[in-house]
Amino acid sequence: MNAASFPPVTGAHVLNCSFSSWYSLYKPLTPKSRVIKPLPKEFLQYLDADGIHLPGREDTHIEELSDAEGDESDASSNASFSTASDAGDPSTSFPSLDAQIRTTIAELDGAVLPKLNWSSPQDATWISADNTMKCTSASDVYIMLKSSDFINHDLDHPFDDCDKKEGLPFEYELVLRKWFEIVPSMEFRCFVRSRTLLGISQRDSNHYDFLANIEIQLTELIESFFEEKLKKTFPDPDFVFDVYVTQSLERVWLIDINAFSPSTDTLLFTWPEILDMPHGDGDEEAEEIDFRLVHKGDNVGTFNAPAYSAHRVPKDVVDASSGADIAEFAEKWRKLVAESAIGV
Repeated sequence: MNAASFPPVTGAHVLNCSFSSWYSLYKPLTPKSRVIKPLPKEFLQYLDADGIHLPGREDTHIEELSDAEGDESDASSNASFSTASDAGDPSTSFPSLDAQIRTTIAELDGAVLPKLNWSSPQDATWISADNTMKCTSASDVYIMLKSSDFINHDLDHPFDDCDKKEGLPFEYELVLRKWFEIVPSMEFRCFVRSRTLLGISQRDSNHYDFLANIEIQLTELIESFFEEKLKKTFPDPDFVFDVYVTQSLERVWLIDINAFSPSTDTLLFTWPEILDMPHGDGDEEAEEIDFRLVHKGDNVGTFNAPAYSAHRVPKDVVDASSGADIAEFAEKWRKLVAESAIGV
């Protein structure tokens, strides 16, 4: 794919997709969230540093997970844990933020989903006992963010897709969204060019029989939502947005807005397909919206790799974490490392 075939990707467009830039416009359409900014440089350095240290508080079970010095070719056998006395308490470098996070979690009924300006740590759910991004403590937030390549991309590469590497000023922000249970089958990604809704893709990679029966209703609901709420209000004519449709088909929630750029995941489409779709100036009568579902027998991996496969950890790490809380995971991982060291 030639990135030059994209409409120009500007720094301003990327910033328009930063959470706080659009949340004020669409607050009634979006799950309840709190934005904490600016973030102290010590916290950003902590997130960007190698290894995982967590505050030595009563809600903390793992103090540090890092690559031990040695053979870099086998990271899974080099991962190690240390105690709070070994690693210290990193939150002492950002005590005000730590307190804000704890207070916000309590205000949002004790559970949140964290993200930075653009990304949530969807690739880090392996670290969670229930395989979700649900965080009930500040330590959960830290380990989820530090385990994510997506968060690293926000920190180090947010403007990589821009035609010109503009030095636009911006502030990093931590978003804490009130946790609510989402039915994965009802999440969809929508592609907009020239203010025309071109395509809608199922986000989850599993097949669900019932979706085919409500495809027309879903298309109409999402199209109406776009036409009434987003089409003429978002600053840019080209963008990608994510929605969640309630099972009752009574409401559409705006979950996220993403840049119309090569690094945005196209799910069941490819970028060449999207870029070749007819698009007008937003006022012309649109072509029929291309709505894509995973059908029975489809091998999603034939046209897109399994979700976040490039960001996953070794299978033994996942096996050790499955069904365990963080304390159990730590103990299982210590045993795996010890067994590997003696050749068991």
